[in-house]
Amino acid sequence: MLRWMIGGLAATVMLTGVALADEMTGKVEEIDLTSMRMTVDGQVFNVSPENVVGPTLEELQVGDTVTVTYEGDAGLPTYNAMTINKSE
Repeated sequence: MLRWMIGGLAATVMLTGVALADEMTGKVEEIDLTSMRMTVDGQVFNVSPENVVGPTLEELQVGDTVTVTYEGDAGLPTYNAMTINKSE
C-alpha cells in the first residue's frame, strides 16, 4: 500500500512539472516595478517576490541576460515567472 502511494505521488509530481513549466533565455528589455512585471525579448512576465526564486526585479537591469522558467497558458500576453537566473 505504501509503495503504491509513493509511486502515485511521484508520478503526479513528474507529470505536473513537465506539463506546466517552460524556459526561455533572453535580454531584459523593460522592468516595471509598479506592476511587478518584466519584458524579456518581447515576452512579458509577472514577477511575484513571494513566488519567484532568483534575483528580484530591483536587482535586475535592462540589458541583463536572464533565463526564466515560467508557466502560463499559451496565447496569453503574460506568463508567471517561477525562477530567474541572471547570466554574468
